[in-house]
Amino acid sequence: MKILNFFRKKRKFIDDIFGALAYKTSKDESENFYYGEVKFQGEYIGIDITANENGPTKEQKKFFNKLNIEYIEINEKIILPFLKEEFEGNVEKAVIEKIDSEFKLDGMTIGIIKNDKIEWEITYLSILLKCYVLVGFLEMEPKYIKIIE
Repeated sequence: MKILNFFRKKRKFIDDIFGALAYKTSKDESENFYYGEVKFQGEYIGIDITANENGPTKEQKKFFNKLNIEYIEINEKIILPFLKEEFEGNVEKAVIEKIDSEFKLDGMTIGIIKNDKIEWEITYLSILLKCYVLVGFLEMEPKYIKIIE
Protein backbone atom coordinates (compact mmCIF):
# COMPACT_ATOMS: atom_id res chain seq x y z
CA MET A 1 0.00 0.00 0.00
CA LYS A 2 2.85 2.41 0.75
CA ILE A 3 4.21 1.93 -2.77
CA LEU A 4 0.84 2.97 -4.21
CA ASN A 5 0.81 6.05 -1.97
CA PHE A 6 4.25 7.01 -3.28
CA PHE A 7 2.97 7.17 -6.85
CA ARG A 8 -0.32 8.88 -6.01
CA LYS A 9 -0.47 12.39 -7.37
CA LYS A 10 -0.60 15.05 -4.68
CA ARG A 11 -3.97 16.74 -4.59
CA LYS A 12 -4.43 20.36 -5.57
CA PHE A 13 -6.21 22.56 -3.11
CA ILE A 14 -8.11 25.62 -4.30
CA ASP A 15 -8.11 28.31 -1.63
CA ASP A 16 -10.26 31.43 -1.72
CA ILE A 17 -7.26 33.68 -0.93
CA PHE A 18 -4.18 31.79 -2.15
CA GLY A 19 -5.67 30.07 -5.23
CA ALA A 20 -4.36 26.70 -6.42
CA LEU A 21 -1.95 25.11 -3.96
CA ALA A 22 -0.19 21.76 -3.86
CA TYR A 23 0.27 19.93 -0.55
CA LYS A 24 3.57 18.50 0.67
CA THR A 25 3.53 16.03 3.56
CA SER A 26 6.30 14.90 5.86
CA LYS A 27 6.70 12.21 8.48
CA ASP A 28 6.63 15.05 10.99
CA GLU A 29 3.12 16.48 10.49
CA SER A 30 4.23 19.88 11.85
CA GLU A 31 6.31 20.22 8.67
CA ASN A 32 3.39 19.70 6.23
CA PHE A 33 2.78 22.70 3.98
CA TYR A 34 0.93 24.02 0.97
CA TYR A 35 2.85 25.74 -1.81
CA GLY A 36 2.11 27.62 -4.98
CA GLU A 37 2.10 31.11 -6.42
CA VAL A 38 0.00 34.00 -5.20
CA LYS A 39 -0.53 37.57 -6.31
CA PHE A 40 1.11 39.93 -3.83
CA GLN A 41 1.59 43.63 -4.47
CA GLY A 42 0.53 43.12 -8.08
CA GLU A 43 3.17 40.44 -8.80
CA TYR A 44 3.12 36.66 -8.51
CA ILE A 45 5.44 35.30 -5.84
CA GLY A 46 6.07 31.85 -4.39
CA ILE A 47 4.12 31.01 -1.24
CA ASP A 48 4.55 28.28 1.37
CA ILE A 49 1.97 27.93 4.13
CA THR A 50 2.50 25.54 7.03
CA ALA A 51 -0.86 23.81 7.53
CA ASN A 52 -2.64 20.50 7.95
CA GLU A 53 -4.75 18.77 5.30
CA ASN A 54 -7.63 21.20 5.95
CA GLY A 55 -5.70 24.03 4.31
CA PRO A 56 -4.53 27.44 5.48
CA THR A 57 -6.29 28.78 8.57
CA LYS A 58 -8.45 31.89 8.74
CA GLU A 59 -5.71 33.51 10.83
CA GLN A 60 -3.07 32.80 8.17
CA LYS A 61 -5.31 34.27 5.49
CA LYS A 62 -6.00 37.34 7.62
CA PHE A 63 -2.24 37.75 8.23
CA PHE A 64 -1.48 37.48 4.49
CA ASN A 65 -4.13 40.07 3.66
CA LYS A 66 -2.69 42.40 6.32
CA LEU A 67 0.82 42.01 4.83
CA ASN A 68 -0.51 42.74 1.36
CA ILE A 69 -2.31 45.89 2.53
CA GLU A 70 0.51 47.18 4.75
CA TYR A 71 3.53 45.90 2.80
CA ILE A 72 4.83 49.27 1.56
CA GLU A 73 4.93 50.62 5.12
CA ILE A 74 6.37 47.36 6.54
CA ASN A 75 9.01 47.35 3.82
CA GLU A 76 10.04 50.99 4.37
CA LYS A 77 9.94 51.02 8.18
CA ILE A 78 11.04 47.49 9.10
CA ILE A 79 12.51 45.40 6.28
CA LEU A 80 14.76 47.90 4.46
CA PRO A 81 16.29 49.33 7.67
CA PHE A 82 16.96 45.76 8.86
CA LEU A 83 18.65 44.85 5.56
CA LYS A 84 20.74 48.03 5.63
CA GLU A 85 21.88 47.28 9.17
CA GLU A 86 22.67 43.65 8.36
CA PHE A 87 24.60 44.45 5.19
CA GLU A 88 26.42 47.58 6.37
CA GLY A 89 30.13 46.88 6.45
CA ASN A 90 29.66 43.50 4.76
CA VAL A 91 28.87 44.49 1.18
CA GLU A 92 29.71 47.21 -1.27
CA LYS A 93 28.40 50.67 -0.51
CA ALA A 94 26.57 50.66 -3.87
CA VAL A 95 24.26 47.91 -2.60
CA ILE A 96 23.38 49.84 0.57
CA GLU A 97 22.68 53.05 -1.38
CA LYS A 98 20.30 51.26 -3.77
CA ILE A 99 18.83 48.82 -1.27
CA ASP A 100 15.23 49.77 -1.99
CA SER A 101 15.65 48.92 -5.69
CA GLU A 102 18.26 46.20 -5.20
CA PHE A 103 15.90 43.53 -3.82
CA LYS A 104 13.10 41.94 -5.85
CA LEU A 105 10.38 40.20 -3.84
CA ASP A 106 10.49 36.47 -4.62
CA GLY A 107 8.49 34.53 -2.04
CA MET A 108 6.96 34.19 1.39
CA THR A 109 6.49 31.49 4.03
CA ILE A 110 3.66 31.77 6.55
CA GLY A 111 3.92 29.56 9.61
CA ILE A 112 1.32 28.31 12.05
CA ILE A 113 -0.04 30.96 14.39
CA LYS A 114 0.61 29.87 17.99
CA ASN A 115 -0.48 31.86 21.05
CA ASP A 116 -1.46 34.74 18.73
CA LYS A 117 2.14 34.90 17.42
CA ILE A 118 3.30 34.07 13.93
CA GLU A 119 6.69 33.19 12.50
CA TRP A 120 7.05 34.06 8.84
CA GLU A 121 9.73 34.64 6.23
CA ILE A 122 10.07 36.78 3.15
CA THR A 123 12.55 36.08 0.37
CA TYR A 124 14.13 38.55 -2.03
CA LEU A 125 16.33 38.13 -5.07
CA SER A 126 19.35 40.40 -4.71
CA ILE A 127 20.18 41.64 -8.18
CA LEU A 128 23.69 42.97 -7.46
CA LEU A 129 24.70 40.23 -5.02
CA LYS A 130 23.25 37.51 -7.28
CA CYS A 131 21.72 35.52 -4.45
CA TYR A 132 18.52 35.12 -2.48
CA VAL A 133 18.10 36.88 0.84
CA LEU A 134 15.62 35.44 3.32
CA VAL A 135 14.45 37.49 6.30
CA GLY A 136 12.80 35.64 9.19
CA PHE A 137 10.28 37.32 11.49
CA LEU A 138 8.43 36.78 14.72
CA GLU A 139 5.34 38.93 14.29
CA MET A 140 6.71 42.16 12.73
CA GLU A 141 10.18 41.91 14.26
CA PRO A 142 12.98 40.65 12.00
CA LYS A 143 14.93 37.91 13.79
CA TYR A 144 17.44 36.62 11.27
CA ILE A 145 18.72 36.79 7.73
CA LYS A 146 19.93 33.94 5.49
CA ILE A 147 21.86 34.26 2.27
CA ILE A 148 21.04 31.52 -0.24
CA GLU A 149 23.39 31.26 -3.18
